[in-house]
Formats: sequence, structure tokens, C-alpha cells
Amino acid sequence: MRATIQTIGRSVHATNPDRGVNAITAMAHVVLAYDAYHRDLARRVHPLVGVPTCNVGVIRGGSTANAVPDMCEIFLDRRMIPGENPSVVQQEMTDIAAAISPLIHPAEVIIRDFQVSDWFASTVESPLAKAFQASLLADGIDPEPIGYLPGSDAKHLKNVVKPGGEMIIFGPGSYEVAHAYDEYVEVDAVNQTARVLARFIEMTLLDG
Repeated sequence: MRATIQTIGRSVHATNPDRGVNAITAMAHVVLAYDAYHRDLARRVHPLVGVPTCNVGVIRGGSTANAVPDMCEIFLDRRMIPGENPSVVQQEMTDIAAAISPLIHPAEVIIRDFQVSDWFASTVESPLAKAFQASLLADGIDPEPIGYLPGSDAKHLKNVVKPGGEMIIFGPGSYEVAHAYDEYVEVDAVNQTARVLARFIEMTLLDG
């Protein structure tokens, strides 16, 4: 789930900042509130996926050093785990903004533009899952399933797959280096992925 938060202040010349309302200073309180929320989420644990998270990924505000900024904006990323209700999570995030509002008055805080990417869970007991595990094992890969918290194309397919359908996330590389300055995927891992997928297709789609 993603959301945009704005703080609205009042701009004046920096020679007399107390006449204005600094939107960036107000946003500092907001950022700390969502950081506390992130740390509190560590109490929710899923056996495969781990814990949900809340991250402030972007902050923008002000136009020049000699003026009190009248607007600041942040973009939040809230990762959900299986079992969390998107409506409840959205309300949690809205409640945090409402709770911080009196503290930053006369600045205003607005939370908007929620984008929901819901979680999904597939069974490991189905014939499809077992076939995929067999394909992994044939290439020397541990077939034990793990949870996957980062985003994937699965979120675009969740409402397209027929009822009772399944999705499996698999690919080369590690998300531990995703979006890092030295992000990479080893060539051997790409080749291994191709073998696993080709074998899986032979075992399922081309069988018989």
C-alpha cells in the first residue's frame, strides 16, 4: 500500500520565521510518528513473510533557503503480510495522521492517494506447487517455500487468475540487493532459472 502525506503551512521571509508556519518542521513530527508505527509493526509476524513494514521513501518541500516553506510532501510505502486487512491498514495510517494533527497545529496534515496492492497466499500442497518443487529439486535448489514481501507482477494478476487459481513467485537473484547501487543478477542464476521454468512447463503444460 502506498500513500501521500502533505503538511500545509504559511510562507514568510526567513528573516522572521515565527510569523509563518514551517511545513517541513511539521513534517518532521509526521515522519517520526510513522517511523514509530513501523517499529511497532515488528510485533506482527507471519511465519513465511516475516513482519510488515512502513517506509518513508520520498520527501519534498520548500523552494529556497530564505523562505519558510508552506508545503512539504512525503510518499509512504506500507508492506502488508497475509492476514492483514487493507481497509484496516488504511485506517491505521489515517489515524496516525489524525493523531499528529494537534501537535503540529497551526500546520495542517493531509493523507491521500492510497494505492492498494493486496497480498496473496498459495498452498504448497497443490499438484502445481509440488511439480514446481520437483523442478527445483532436480536442479539442486532447496524446494522449501519462503514468503516474499517485496512487490512483483503477481499484484497485477491477483484479480485475473480464476477462482482457486495459484501463483508462484520465482526468479533469479536476491531482493537483498534490489534497488541498491550495485544491484545485479548472476548469469548462472539466470540460466538456472531458465532450466527450472522449462522443466516445469514440460511437467505441467506439455505433459501428455
